[in-house]
Amino acid sequence: MPPVGNANFAWVQHFLFHLRTKRHGHVLTPGRYVGIAPQEDDGEPFEEKMARLVAEWGEQQAEARRVDADIEVNLARLGFGEKV
Repeated sequence: MPPVGNANFAWVQHFLFHLRTKRHGHVLTPGRYVGIAPQEDDGEPFEEKMARLVAEWGEQQAEARRVDADIEVNLARLGFGEKV
């Protein structure tokens, strides 16, 4: 049951109910509606891809920290040492 006074909740339940019984050809993935072309499977297993992407993300975070530290040093040399 939807919470009292929450028509939005009832509306969402209504259309989900109708989509559940028959999908009517609707797809709820947003990429289809904003012009993103479907991508072919690259053959890389999901677990390997996620491990690779997480490692790359970690490297990017470390690089961002190094760049931030360099910026802080340069700002301090210019007399603007306090963080904003």
